[in-house]
Amino acid sequence: MSYLYKDIRTAIILGLLTVFSGCSRVYHIAKEDPQTIRINEKIAASPSDSEVESLIAPYKAQLDQQMSQVIGQCAMELLKEKPESTLGNWVADAILDYAIRYTGKDLDLAMSNYGGLRIPSLPAGDINKGKIYELMPFDNYLVVLSLKGDVLMRLFERIADYGGWPISRGVQLSIRDSLVHEVTLHGLPIDNQKIYTIVISDYVANGGDRCDFLEDQPRENLEVYFRDALIDQVMWLEKNGKQIEATIEGRTIVLEE
Repeated sequence: MSYLYKDIRTAIILGLLTVFSGCSRVYHIAKEDPQTIRINEKIAASPSDSEVESLIAPYKAQLDQQMSQVIGQCAMELLKEKPESTLGNWVADAILDYAIRYTGKDLDLAMSNYGGLRIPSLPAGDINKGKIYELMPFDNYLVVLSLKGDVLMRLFERIADYGGWPISRGVQLSIRDSLVHEVTLHGLPIDNQKIYTIVISDYVANGGDRCDFLEDQPRENLEVYFRDALIDQVMWLEKNGKQIEATIEGRTIVLEE
């Protein structure tokens, strides 16, 4: 299996995690760069090899220092669940708040595909950078899509079919038989002709997770990694004397058949 990363730092970080977990991966630095970091089982099984140790040692020391840096506090354990969860609610709200601060625009909503969150929970207490890397390990950019209401409804239909994705505050989505029963934004139904601004990963915006209908929609790539936006938001909370927290609010409910 191989992954594409846009900078060597990320490749090293993920590569080192692979070495010490004994997995086999190939990490490409960038599309236009032929460099490749190959981390295989032979290397993982030979940690005493002096050449490998000399290659890894300085990066591991730097990695340990960076990833262990405490950047904020989580007031409670946040769980990843469907159709709605505390972890999903926090992630969606965090990227919405970050994007509003970053762009200076009054954006409508944010969401993440369910599979984009890679850990089952975020623990209470100290949160370091490494934990956010575990939560969101991929180099996906944040994108602001401008969607007509009818296209946004197609996205909600995709979410309903999946059984729920993390969505930001102000949305109330009810699902029945894997279909949208009703959806409102800040108490109002979706207007098929209105343009809504939505913050999402470029993976989904480019058609990932069966969202090909988004590929040709108007967009602004913020050129900020989803993961880095979360890190920045945690640090912003810490700076302002706040902690990571979220509650279940009925953003997404599944009605009995």
